Amino acid sequence: MNVGAVMSEAPSSDDVEANALSVIWAVLRRDLQPELGSALAKDRAKRMDLALTRLVAGRTILPTVRAAHAEAYRNLLQRARSLSAREGLAPAFAVHGLSDGINHPVFVGVPEVAGELEACLQALAVAAGAGSEFGAEVDVLVADVNKVELTCRLDYESRVAALAPPGAAAADRVLTVESLQTYLRAHERGGPDVVVHSVKEVPGGRSKRTVLVELGESSALPSAIVLRLDTGRGVGTSVVDEYPLLSRVAALGLPVPEPLWLEAAGGPAGFPFIVFRRMPGSAAGDLIEGAFRKEPRTALALARVLGQVHGGGAQLLPADERRSSVAYTRQLLTYYRDYWNSKKPFPSLAIESAFAWLFRGLDNGLGEASVVQADTGFHNLLLAETGEACLLDWEFAHFGDPAEDLASCRPAVERCMSWSEFLAEYQRNGGGPVSAFRLQYFDVWRPLRNAVVCGTVLHSLMQQAPQDIDPVTIALSTFLRLQAEVARSLDAVIDL
Repeated sequence: MNVGAVMSEAPSSDDVEANALSVIWAVLRRDLQPELGSALAKDRAKRMDLALTRLVAGRTILPTVRAAHAEAYRNLLQRARSLSAREGLAPAFAVHGLSDGINHPVFVGVPEVAGELEACLQALAVAAGAGSEFGAEVDVLVADVNKVELTCRLDYESRVAALAPPGAAAADRVLTVESLQTYLRAHERGGPDVVVHSVKEVPGGRSKRTVLVELGESSALPSAIVLRLDTGRGVGTSVVDEYPLLSRVAALGLPVPEPLWLEAAGGPAGFPFIVFRRMPGSAAGDLIEGAFRKEPRTALALARVLGQVHGGGAQLLPADERRSSVAYTRQLLTYYRDYWNSKKPFPSLAIESAFAWLFRGLDNGLGEASVVQADTGFHNLLLAETGEACLLDWEFAHFGDPAEDLASCRPAVERCMSWSEFLAEYQRNGGGPVSAFRLQYFDVWRPLRNAVVCGTVLHSLMQQAPQDIDPVTIALSTFLRLQAEVARSLDAVIDL
């Protein structure tokens, strides 16, 4: 990375903060990363590199990008004002502290326009009637707003992509052999004969931590267990909420990890956790690095698991509630839209446009309801050499349209095998047919949900100093990338 080349885009040569960030960034890459020995240290260095890259880019590149796209945003605002005035609407909006936009290195767009334009879109989307001429005008405006968002964000992301490699995970607090052994010996599912041989934290978690534990022979516990722990990183999910549905799915004998118990009080970790029986195999991929076993065997294992979960999980719902996933999807969208509005750090036209499109498309042909894992991919597939597999990470699980899981994994699947072959295996194992519309619908939802979660992490970061590097990289890097992905996904389907 040529730091001097980046700094040439700076608005002024005496920007002390940008220069300091660039020096820290250069030292990390040049002097520290090559000397790191442990996997954990390398992992944390990658995350720091991501965060510093975004901070430097925000101070040096963003002013240029904003200036290049300002006129397009102002024109959209004038159109939105005219439509609102014609319909007698008076949208109220908050400035969100964006008046001095250059001091916000993670806000992409034009600060003085974004808040009012977002408020106009909200008001217009509510006022637009289905099938009306006015509704059609609103749809055109939403499409045009998203196109400008896409152009602006891709302009910025293309510059940043040349500066920063992908990141990886980091650990949080440390669980020791002694502290965990004391806990297990006192627990009703453990006993005084429990011996803990080793405790190993697994890099790769974002909102949760994973700890592998090897035990001695015990009358009560298996020889290996896994702890899945909350982290308090401001993502809005907890293992306390994850456990009930997961335990019901596991009780059906479906291919998921077997939860042994929930520790809601926190115990030795300081945060709630679920204790699982360790299942055979290893993760078939990595979320950030994008690495996975690019072979049909991997994709077919995922197809079988998803088919079984979707086909068998439907029995957890009453028969009359299985017929349509519309009510569940509306509830899902409403929850995340309200969550975003209560926690957003500043306006996002990409997010607002996507919510508007998804709500207006609710009655256009969603599928039957079943259990949805909601973060489906090879990074959450535990695969053994024997072919035995199970689906990990149920923090976002809910009842809804199974197409949400299929849309989530499709990009990775198509790097291994044809989508038609994958669907054939999925349906042979209990999955149902899926329409093109349903896949397109949830292809927009997937990055939108993730962007909302990452945006609320940024909100938390603005309120208090983080205790770990993970929230920093999520807030400064992942959140921006996902908003660009939201705009790209919506642009791909909005005219279909």
